Amino acid sequence: MSSDHDTPGVNGFGVSLGDLPKGGIPKLPTYMSLPGKNAPLPALDRSIRVLHAGDIPAFWLSGLQKHVDPKKIIIDVAESSSLAAFMNAIKQGAYDIVHIHAGVSGAAYLRAAAKARIGGRILHVHHAEKSGGFWDGIKRGAARWYATSGLASTPQAAAAAFGAEWFTDGRWRVMPRGFDMEDFNAENDPDLRARLGIAKCAPFIGVYETAVLQEISFLAEIYKCVHEKKPDAHFAMVGSQRQAIQDDSTLPSHLKAMDLFLAVGVSEGGATAVAAAQAAGLPCLLPETFPDEAHLVEGAVKVMQDGTRAQDWANAIIAILSHARPDAALAREIVGKSEFTLAHNARRITDLYQSQIENFMDAGLLRSAE
Repeated sequence: MSSDHDTPGVNGFGVSLGDLPKGGIPKLPTYMSLPGKNAPLPALDRSIRVLHAGDIPAFWLSGLQKHVDPKKIIIDVAESSSLAAFMNAIKQGAYDIVHIHAGVSGAAYLRAAAKARIGGRILHVHHAEKSGGFWDGIKRGAARWYATSGLASTPQAAAAAFGAEWFTDGRWRVMPRGFDMEDFNAENDPDLRARLGIAKCAPFIGVYETAVLQEISFLAEIYKCVHEKKPDAHFAMVGSQRQAIQDDSTLPSHLKAMDLFLAVGVSEGGATAVAAAQAAGLPCLLPETFPDEAHLVEGAVKVMQDGTRAQDWANAIIAILSHARPDAALAREIVGKSEFTLAHNARRITDLYQSQIENFMDAGLLRSAE
């Protein structure tokens, strides 16, 4: 007997009971589970078709497409960020998976995909949204009810989108939003400093931007102390909590023109910024509270204890500037193998798409080739 209402809670597929195979509700493996060594993914005689929609970070997606094998994954993009465009796209296309980049309408996108019987519904959150208690609850409820998988760029984003106990649900994963290592392998721009009005030998220090007034005041104290001994020193803000550091194609050349990367506080996305700085061959000076996963290149990261005076931070900066920089080629090689690159993102996402397909095949819910 067929049911007139969709049931997104039944194994997360959003199919009506009448659409299920005879024998009842299929038992599916955990979402996003990757196959073990003795359980290879089933061969597919066609590419997996995926539609990306929502508030898509265009710079990240275009970079991702360079690293995804088009023979395995076909990526389409909704014509606009509107819900109407998304609904029109899923009506016209035969998609296996929708990859929704969270925003104000994330819940509506997920529900529309479920009602359209799209088997794989991935919610991707790039930063922690704070829209208020009521709407936060609505969005988290939609994720739990309609999403078959979820990705978040940071633990803070995962908690905001999927709840404080997100790590207890096998559907949700943290995947740092990667940058393209090809941008760091390009030749240095020899005239960049001159265009910026910075002398070739002047200390050029990149500072991870902060909106915390106490940290801004502390940075001003550090700058004053450095300037007393290095009057030609320049500080430049890099990135922000709201603007992803890798969305600026000129950033790698600017980082490579610097001498040191400095952060005095911990903020969402900071680990990616520090990884990018190390990819540029920079030494980094960080507070002890900074995430350990940002410590990639041996000897490149120096940590300052909490409560250290601005003068001591300045002395540490001057000491670092007096030493040779990390080996740039070795730094790029090490960072290139980390989780902070687009190549790593592409491998993780390919595995995610394939694991979703494995679930569909096991359940007999995979669409036929068209």
